[in-house]
Amino acid sequence: MRGAIRKLPGIGEIDVKAGKAEIRVTYNPDVTDVDKLLAGMEAAGQPAKRQ
Repeated sequence: MRGAIRKLPGIGEIDVKAGKAEIRVTYNPDVTDVDKLLAGMEAAGQPAKRQ
């Protein structure tokens, strides 16, 4: 999943907590937003939701 997120514009750090099915992403809000990140994950075949 990290690879799919990394391809999106404006992405900084990615922290994956596999045991909790949680991903924390640092991003540039001038380039992207949470909705675009979630859409990118969905497009890569990974269900995602905002917490």
